[in-house]
Amino acid sequence: MSESVVVFVGTYTEPGYNGKGEGIYSYKLDLRTGFLELLHKMVGVVNPSYIAIAPAKGHLYCVNELKEYGEKASGAVSAFSIDSSTMALKMINTQASEGTDPCHIAIDRQGGHAFVSNYSSGSVCVLPIERDGSLGKGSQVIQHAGSSVNTARQAGPHVHSLTFDPEERHALVCDLGMDRIVAYRYDGGTKPLSPDEGLGLSITPGSGPRHCAFHPSGAYFYLVNELDSTIAAIRYQPQEKRCAILQTVSAVSEGDRATNLSAAIRVSPNGKFLYASNRGRDSIVAYRIDGATGLLSFVASESSGGRSPRDFIIDPTGAFLLAVNQDSDNIVVFSIDAESGTLAKATETEIPSPVCVMACEPG
Repeated sequence: MSESVVVFVGTYTEPGYNGKGEGIYSYKLDLRTGFLELLHKMVGVVNPSYIAIAPAKGHLYCVNELKEYGEKASGAVSAFSIDSSTMALKMINTQASEGTDPCHIAIDRQGGHAFVSNYSSGSVCVLPIERDGSLGKGSQVIQHAGSSVNTARQAGPHVHSLTFDPEERHALVCDLGMDRIVAYRYDGGTKPLSPDEGLGLSITPGSGPRHCAFHPSGAYFYLVNELDSTIAAIRYQPQEKRCAILQTVSAVSEGDRATNLSAAIRVSPNGKFLYASNRGRDSIVAYRIDGATGLLSFVASESSGGRSPRDFIIDPTGAFLLAVNQDSDNIVVFSIDAESGTLAKATETEIPSPVCVMACEPG
């Protein structure tokens, strides 16, 4: 087993987004100590606020979170090659995201398409990936329509993420503005997404669905709601075209919910534990997953070691959790107790305005 993995961190760079970062940073994570060694810094990338790594590991893609690109109301999406020996990035090209403030990107297992979530305009944009890793122009744009009860945050649709199920036959899109998970069939074609309304799911009004994460079994997935700081355990039955909420738990204590915004959610590689991050409470909450029922039981809540943990990952071995704290300019690495799921701070690294973190094994 490798003694290290490579970690890429995206930052906010623009003053309008309170950004102080310089672009995309790559680190080597020591799997014995949790120490992060800076390998490379790709400067000049504007607001790379979410990153995806192609399955073959030779290319990296990011959204450029912007309200205007190419003299139109749009953000952008950028493609890079990854040097296999140094992990340095080289820009390939950039395309419009065909919507404003793109905040999430996903790549299919074949590496054939990039799927971008445009938050402010409430749309999903699909961009083909060419054989050389470059991005083609958007081939499909799906515009959501709807609203919900929070007039300040839910006056219109706000697409926040797209997640494939384990068999990659469906994509689930979290729309914070509509309080809905919108389901799509995926076929890998030129316009690969088609609506599957029967599999969609309405969420409690005012919840604000943000991100979801599947259990390795594929029988359950877990949803973190940004606005009411809750986590939902959901049974997933695509053959029956049915999703059912089994349980809803709080990501923070009841008294903290009014001043907190939940953010990221991850399931441990072994499927035993669930983690979610909280901005305001500035914490990572841990729950144990019952493998037979999918239900959650509280384990612990740990300080994120900084302010506004917008994102975090668990390394592919399940040994460490890395939290990026946007407003305190640091990454905190926690070791994960394999039996209890609890976190213990291992190392801390300074980095300006980190907002996304992704890991891949080198080579």
